[in-house]
Amino acid sequence: MLLRVFGYIWGSLLLTMLLFVGLVSGLDMSAPEGAMRRMDRELMQRDLVFLAQTDSVAAAQSHWQRVAAQHPDLAVRFLDACSGDTAEACIEVAFANNSNAAVDAVPFLLPLLVGAAVSALGAIALSQWLTRPLRTVSSALQQLSEGQLNTRIRDRLQTGTGEVARLAASFDHAAERLQELTESRQRLFHDVSHEIRSPLARLRAAVALLELRPERLPEMQQKMETDITRLDQLVDGILTLARFEAYQTEPEVEALDLADILEPILSDATFEGEQRGIHVAYDGPDSLPMNGHAEMLHRAFENVVRNALAYSPDHGTIAVCCRATERSLVVEVRDSGPGVAEGELSSLFQPFVRGANATAGQGMGLGLAIAATAVSFHGGRIEALNASPTGLVIRVTLPASG
Repeated sequence: MLLRVFGYIWGSLLLTMLLFVGLVSGLDMSAPEGAMRRMDRELMQRDLVFLAQTDSVAAAQSHWQRVAAQHPDLAVRFLDACSGDTAEACIEVAFANNSNAAVDAVPFLLPLLVGAAVSALGAIALSQWLTRPLRTVSSALQQLSEGQLNTRIRDRLQTGTGEVARLAASFDHAAERLQELTESRQRLFHDVSHEIRSPLARLRAAVALLELRPERLPEMQQKMETDITRLDQLVDGILTLARFEAYQTEPEVEALDLADILEPILSDATFEGEQRGIHVAYDGPDSLPMNGHAEMLHRAFENVVRNALAYSPDHGTIAVCCRATERSLVVEVRDSGPGVAEGELSSLFQPFVRGANATAGQGMGLGLAIAATAVSFHGGRIEALNASPTGLVIRVTLPASG
């Protein structure tokens, strides 16, 4: 962009110089009429004064009478009491008709005026070109402030300038991210209200029923406790997600071993899966050193493993495979459930998003969102893949300790 601006300015100056040279070459640059008349007046003044001083004032008057016809534009006046000693002061030579100084100066002013006009046009064009991206960005920011979050400017800044293209790309990325966050917040509010409304409605109906028929308390107690537990889990999940997102600006990491975090999680999953005949298998090294936040990593992998446990059928298998490289640790958790439609894989890590195969009792869609937030905090990557022939694989890639 700097080279292009330099080219515009240099080109404008060069064009002005060329026009100036062309005008000077094309115009008749002989002395203007006004200058010739002034020179004629000065010469006549000197001649008459010289004659008055060397001969007499009468000789100067006689000389003027002889040459007056040859100088019709001049008028000479000899003051009274004029002598040779005072001739310079008493002889006045003036123009018979007033000359137009502006007309006389045209040959000199015309190139300057043309150059100024060309420079002005170049400056206007350059200023319009330079400020166009700024006007576009300003207009787009105004649209964003008015709530038009789908505003994009890349198509409006179709230019070969790298800086402007990067500016447009950065703006579109920020606008897209802002739109995603806003829509995510709106969806979060909607989903939270929906998740809370259902158990609250059941609790309200149970209380109303117990007021009418107190003898049904043993029957309704279990249902009420289930709804209360669901509300408690929902609030805990929302608070955990909010706390993990806040950690992104206040990192607190330490040296730890990921294998030590996975061991109790897999032990609990094995115990819980025994009732349904689910087998939990681990395949990986005994030590996985890294730098991270222990609580966040524990909650992340606990949610991933519990998600696999919830969607695996009875007598199924959950395989946890780990491998370490020089730069990263890769943990894959594979269940033997029905998997997820390909179009839903990318949205599994958003709050309150569950696959189409999910049933009412299989969580609230916060577990994988919490895991994704924790993994992102550590500079890692989490992705969902369908296994063959069935099952879902959650792959977590984390940076290894240096």
